[in-house]
Amino acid sequence: MRSSISVPEFDLKLVSSQRMDDRLLVTNYNAKITDLHGEIEARMACIANQVYLMACFCGRPELDIELVNTDSRGGAGIIGSSVTPASTPVQEMMKRIGQSTQVVTMAS
Repeated sequence: MRSSISVPEFDLKLVSSQRMDDRLLVTNYNAKITDLHGEIEARMACIANQVYLMACFCGRPELDIELVNTDSRGGAGIIGSSVTPASTPVQEMMKRIGQSTQVVTMAS
């Protein structure tokens, strides 16, 4: 079953973590997603004798996203160190999503 979806706006809280050597890079974001639209299809899966119904995008959805870093340090923190990297895993992932997505990143 296929259908189209259009969501004007919703907010998410994201936590990104990545292991770097013996440290853990952790970054917190508020993500405001606007103008989400695309085609979805319903899929059923049986996992451990439980039936699940899920909606999956057919191709790449179109959306705008604004990421606001909510860490009090104003940037990504590395647990066990005071190093602040130039880019975080969430920012890199959002850059790779593609041309149909506009990403605006802001520090709090």
